[in-house]
Amino acid sequence: MKFKKKGFDYSLLETTFTVPEDTNFVNWKEVFANENPLVIEIGCGNGHFLTQQALKNPSQNFIGIDLKDYRIVKSRMKENLLNLTNVRWICGEAGASIERMFADKSVEKIYMTFPDPWPKKRHWKHRLFQAHFIPLIAKKLTDNGKFIFISDHEDYYNWCIELIEAQKELAIVSHDYDITMTDSAFGKIWQAEQRSFHSFTLEKVAKE
Repeated sequence: MKFKKKGFDYSLLETTFTVPEDTNFVNWKEVFANENPLVIEIGCGNGHFLTQQALKNPSQNFIGIDLKDYRIVKSRMKENLLNLTNVRWICGEAGASIERMFADKSVEKIYMTFPDPWPKKRHWKHRLFQAHFIPLIAKKLTDNGKFIFISDHEDYYNWCIELIEAQKELAIVSHDYDITMTDSAFGKIWQAEQRSFHSFTLEKVAKE
């Protein structure tokens, strides 16, 4: 039996999504009962950033993805506290979630906020941002869609930059970031430690 943290209402997971074994695109327009743009956060943690974005942008639909079920529970608690109707959650691995649950050209924006850098070389294979991840992003984003990355780990950031420069589907259009992206559990820790943040925004390269 999987260990459960005390004080967490795990019944909140009953209305969250899990990753299917095979491709099974979710009809998000039906789920949200509207055709508003989709915004994803990869590694939503405790949900602070995403719920605040959902609160400020009621005309957009937000989906948080995280592998840890107790984080999804905490995210759902914030959702309920704010009475949000434009946010949903997926408990599962982000790459598989995006590949199997989202139709091509259906996502307007993807945030990747403070991902696990897997700093040891023997663990680099576990990093989500890999060469094969870039075409997946490109395929799922709308033509004007954006992928926004932020990390406190410079080596992981440089790893991503090298992979981006080696392909032609997405291009860096900015290294700036919205300060609200640092307003999360990890972001606050790194700010308290006075760490530097590294960011980039990707957009699709127009087809010739």
